[in-house]
Amino acid sequence: MFNNANENTKKSYSKCDLKNKISVGQKNSFIYAKNIVATKNGLEFIVCYNKQEYKTETKLLGEHNVENIMTAAAMAMQFGLTIKQVLNIIPKLKPVEHRLELKKLDNNILIIDDSFNSNIQGTAVALKTLKLFENNRKIIVTPGLVELGKTENFENEELGKRIADVCDIAILVGKNQSENIKKGLLEKGFKQENIICKETLFEVTDLFKTLLQSGDVVLLENDLPDNYK
Repeated sequence: MFNNANENTKKSYSKCDLKNKISVGQKNSFIYAKNIVATKNGLEFIVCYNKQEYKTETKLLGEHNVENIMTAAAMAMQFGLTIKQVLNIIPKLKPVEHRLELKKLDNNILIIDDSFNSNIQGTAVALKTLKLFENNRKIIVTPGLVELGKTENFENEELGKRIADVCDIAILVGKNQSENIKKGLLEKGFKQENIICKETLFEVTDLFKTLLQSGDVVLLENDLPDNYK
């Protein structure tokens, strides 16, 4: 079973000489997804299987999780489940706490809680997920990346650049890496007035009372609960 939406496993698939190998995730695979759209409830997408299309939804966020779902679906069907049974399960899948967990506040405000994440790849995935909310104002709250040794300053500048490509407002927490993230933001032309620096999460919570508007999507990113109370 190979997820050919991933370049590494796609290469492995091409090298595998087994006759019964199965690919998922791309057009013309055994099963794949398309038209992924973010909503207030999670993600909606189309499952393509056996030349048929089925609309479904999941509470999980992130295109990578759709790839995971397709791989798990293909495996389940190899063990005898039908496409109908698979489609019945997908909406019932539950997210892991604080890992791209979608939460709803009053006034149609959404929180993407990714606050236990703390690595470069995970942060990139979280921003890609936030970007799916095309018609919403997008806000990130982050202390930046930590424990990266000599590359930490550089990686936080790069994080700032990636944030600038997605977000409308950046709230930077703590002194550790705020200046490096800010440097990356400004290099990409992010507006100075849309960069807000706070010392603690308590201050951010107070800020939310006046800052947040109906329809906002807020990404909480990277080790916030443990380190910035």
